[in-house]
Amino acid sequence: APQSGAYYDVWLDGERFFIRSVVKLPIRRVRPDFEFGCWAEVNRADFRMYLAEYDNRKPAFGPFACSLDSDLQPYSSRGLPAFLHMQPDKHRPVMSLVDGDSRLARDQAAGIDLRRLAHVYRAWGHDTRI
Repeated sequence: APQSGAYYDVWLDGERFFIRSVVKLPIRRVRPDFEFGCWAEVNRADFRMYLAEYDNRKPAFGPFACSLDSDLQPYSSRGLPAFLHMQPDKHRPVMSLVDGDSRLARDQAAGIDLRRLAHVYRAWGHDTRI
């Protein structure tokens, strides 16, 4: 699949378009938020607009619809509907999930505690012993 320059965003056969983004999970009483790097699938028009606005310090569009196209363990996450919110200064867009029935969307809305964060780290093979 061709890549779009230094953006590391891709399109596949001119049919599917992906933007590298971030899903943030607030951690209750702790800063900063936990962040998953992930892929968002978007339509062709939004992908082109994203590329056109990428170098703009204050992007002038969005949010726009997408779907999460990454497996973010321990969540069932692939295909969840979401919105991408553009960020200033070439920061990756932030994804806000809209499927209130998914655990990931609920955790994003309500935040997680340190016990849940440790569970996420263990799902990725990290040792969480202190």
